[in-house]
Amino acid sequence: MRICFVRASSYRGETTVPGDLNIDSSMLPDIQGRNILLVDDILDSGHTLSKLSTYLKEKGCKTIRTAVLLRKIGRQEHPIEPDYCGFEIPDKFVVGYGLDYNDEYRNLPFIGDLS
Repeated sequence: MRICFVRASSYRGETTVPGDLNIDSSMLPDIQGRNILLVDDILDSGHTLSKLSTYLKEKGCKTIRTAVLLRKIGRQEHPIEPDYCGFEIPDKFVVGYGLDYNDEYRNLPFIGDLS
């Protein structure tokens, strides 16, 4: 088993609306023929998981399973179903527990909505 990181971001700066997805896979080893568990913090529009799944399939992985901590209800634009989901949340911009707004609030020991 290997643990690897791919950085994918579509929120930059003070925006609460996603932009183009930027994928940095510089720390990704050869995944040809491997079974992948793709872990993400939040399933919002589905854009990130959809694009990353396609990207990893193009790299030759054998299977992809997905796990998300949060699934935002009412925002999904891409038909992707996570294999594992921690919690479903309403359509609000959330911060804390690693989720940030303009590099702030990431260190909160809870998840809360940003008013």
